[in-house]
Amino acid sequence: MKRWIAVLSLAAAAMGASATPALYWRSARLRAAGNQSFSESHILSRSPGRLHSVLQFDQPLTAEGRRRLSLHGVRIVGLLPPNGYVISRPAMTDRGVLPPHATYLIPAEAKLSPQVAAAGSGNYIVSFHPDVPAALARSILHENHIEIRENPDLLPGHVLISASREQVDQISKYDEVAYVFPASQDLVDGTPTAVCGGPITLEGPIGQYVARIGEGWDGQGPGNASLRFAFLQLTSQLDVNELHQAFKRALANWSNYAQIDFTESAEPYGLKTLAVLFARGSHGDPYPFDGPGNVLAHTFYPAPANPEPIAGDLHFDEDEDWNSIDFFSVALHELGHALGLGHSDQPAAVMYPYYKRVTGLNLEDIDAIRQLYAFREPRPLDEPAPPAGPSIPAIPEGPADPADPALPVNPTGPSLPATPGAPSGPVMPPVPSGPAEPSNPVTPAPPDNPATPSAPTAPGVPSTPSVPSTPTIPATPDEPRKPGGDTTAPSLSITYPFNTTVGTMQPTSAIRGVAFDNTGVTEVSWSTNDGQTGVAQGTTFWSIPSVKLRIGITVVTICARDAAGNTAWRSLVVTRI
Repeated sequence: MKRWIAVLSLAAAAMGASATPALYWRSARLRAAGNQSFSESHILSRSPGRLHSVLQFDQPLTAEGRRRLSLHGVRIVGLLPPNGYVISRPAMTDRGVLPPHATYLIPAEAKLSPQVAAAGSGNYIVSFHPDVPAALARSILHENHIEIRENPDLLPGHVLISASREQVDQISKYDEVAYVFPASQDLVDGTPTAVCGGPITLEGPIGQYVARIGEGWDGQGPGNASLRFAFLQLTSQLDVNELHQAFKRALANWSNYAQIDFTESAEPYGLKTLAVLFARGSHGDPYPFDGPGNVLAHTFYPAPANPEPIAGDLHFDEDEDWNSIDFFSVALHELGHALGLGHSDQPAAVMYPYYKRVTGLNLEDIDAIRQLYAFREPRPLDEPAPPAGPSIPAIPEGPADPADPALPVNPTGPSLPATPGAPSGPVMPPVPSGPAEPSNPVTPAPPDNPATPSAPTAPGVPSTPSVPSTPTIPATPDEPRKPGGDTTAPSLSITYPFNTTVGTMQPTSAIRGVAFDNTGVTEVSWSTNDGQTGVAQGTTFWSIPSVKLRIGITVVTICARDAAGNTAWRSLVVTRI
């Protein structure tokens, strides 16, 4: 018990209450663990000895921080920006155990969507925490005499119910319940419905209770954003020109109501570029597609939630029958995630987690995007209706959708020429081994070589003392390149640790990142200033499980190499104290 208290106390000490930004929980406020009016005794649980709560830090949690928490029985089950984590932990009723500025309890009212709070009896989706077994979830509902409406198209952890408001209030008191929001009429009627794989990060998916992941592409407060989009790999099932036009029309719907401008590009791996990829199964990110049916697509949130160049990329499942799906409706939804929006609780909204055929944005979507980007006066421009034929079932509910405008594309941006349909079979980028490894046109930055390492990233690690100097990192020369051949260097990023200078008390450190190249990254290797060398596991998403750290400074240099011999490299300075 004392060791557990020490871990959380150190985490709290690393952050001040005044410097802690508000968590993006969608509905009512969470309660600080030391709150006098609410404690763990107010929470019902069918899992004796464990409770779900939220930890928040002043920076993303490191692998060392996660390891320390796991030693005390803490499991991270969800992300809650900024720098918050939904956890399952040993239950404690001693009010003084959990530091109030780092730990929050989840009261029943915080689990109810604002739409539920204003409703009475009706049909709802109950979202359980991902570590709650399905049998236990259903048992809780049965015990409270709640009608379960079976539906095969629901996401894991979602259960469709018909209940009175009193019953909803009661089940929201259970620790195992994460969130309750309205069910669409399609789900209630049993209309076959496809689902969004969710807005995601490389650290994990985002729950329905998250209002948003960050501030969008334009930084804090509503501002302007200039983005590029590029088609990386398209499906052979649809006409290329029609697919291009549907995607551009989806872009236009968002840019018509907010200060967001798009330029088409032929380079899918540039900064601030939304790359469109059709793929099947495992395709180079941690979220393999599930084959025909259910999840149609997923999208990576903007930086800094995800590193470049994968930030903002939209992936569509090639195994789906896209001749029977309205691509425009799916793309419109996924673009909302690429711009920074989470899922909506409003069934009429485009951003509701279960897709439906739409002709444009709902008022709920327009209001949401204007919370992230500056207002733009909409243009009353009509767009031809999408061609008739099979599509995502269900016409949107609620207010009429605004007219679809024309896309304001920057005329100076290069256009990707239309290409004939791809050959049949798995449609994937060319791969030397594993997923596609494209390039980044941005010249790699020189190595980071600061004189003084910054504060450690692991919670509970004391501040790193000043270091008079950092060893000079020798330049890694590129291999000779063949005249007229590939001269584009790979794109290489370190995604963990989150800083290029870190401190730790541990004898080893893990390192991971991403690398892309137009001809494929063949190897990611590493070396240290004390003579250690090795080859990372993987290429697109590479990892170094363990680098030995000496007392003092260890400089780790990571190098990505493509098939043509071009290289890119980054460095990390780790101070062990």
